Parts: sequence; structure tokens; C-alpha cells
Amino acid sequence: GSEMCIRDSSHGHKFEFAIKDTNSGARTADVKYNVQNKGKYWAIAWMDNNSDVLSIFEMKPSNQNDVFRVRVFANTALSVKILGSDADFTETIAGEVSETYTINNCADLYVGGNEIDLCQQGDFGQSYLVVVDSQGLITYGKE
Repeated sequence: GSEMCIRDSSHGHKFEFAIKDTNSGARTADVKYNVQNKGKYWAIAWMDNNSDVLSIFEMKPSNQNDVFRVRVFANTALSVKILGSDADFTETIAGEVSETYTINNCADLYVGGNEIDLCQQGDFGQSYLVVVDSQGLITYGKE
């Protein structure tokens, strides 16, 4: 398996994030990242052609009453469709977070043709980061 390590590599706001193989202790991916004061960040470890990759980006809550606000992170290019919307959404980009989508019902989001169901733990009025692959939902969390 692997685990994520975070180390403050300076006096300021530069942190080093790494993925470490729990068997060998070898670091398989490193990212140095300058964080803004008091910012909150997502750090997502994922595989790209059998290589460990680490993507780091700032949380961006954008809560609105009575809807879900959702950004999508995927490990490959996938289509995005929202039921009830005729908009043409840009495909996801591997390792990058999408724009924020407004979802009216908890099961209205489809990524890569897979329904992304926020009904179990999602709350109206909240913002979420949804992590998906070509098989569908991996996990999601509040921004």
C-alpha cells in the first residue's frame, strides 16, 4: 500500500507532499507546493499509467441554498452531464479539478456516463469535491 506524507519544508508556506510505499518506504511521488495563509487544500494521490501522481489544489466552497455545488476531480478525461441542463459541459481533465457545477437534485450529475449519487451523505446548500474514475464515484467530501 501507500500513504501520504506532509512535511513543512521551510519557515514560510511551502510544504512538501509525498506518497510513500508502506512496504519499501520509498517515496513514489513528490510535490512542493506554496500554500496561501490559512488556506485549506485538497491533496489527492492517483495513478497515471502506473505512476503515482499527487494533485494539490485549494478548497473552494461556494454554498448556495437548496442546491448542491460540486467540483469534479478525475484521473482521465470524462464527459460531464447534468440532468435538466442543456449546457455543453467541458470534459474533465486528468488530474485537474473542474469548474463548479450547480446540481438541483442529489442524483442529477453524470460523469463518464455514470450516475454520481450524492443522496446518501450529501446535504442541500453545501459544496462538494467529487472524485471519480471511469467506473464512477470513488469518494466525495465537503469543500
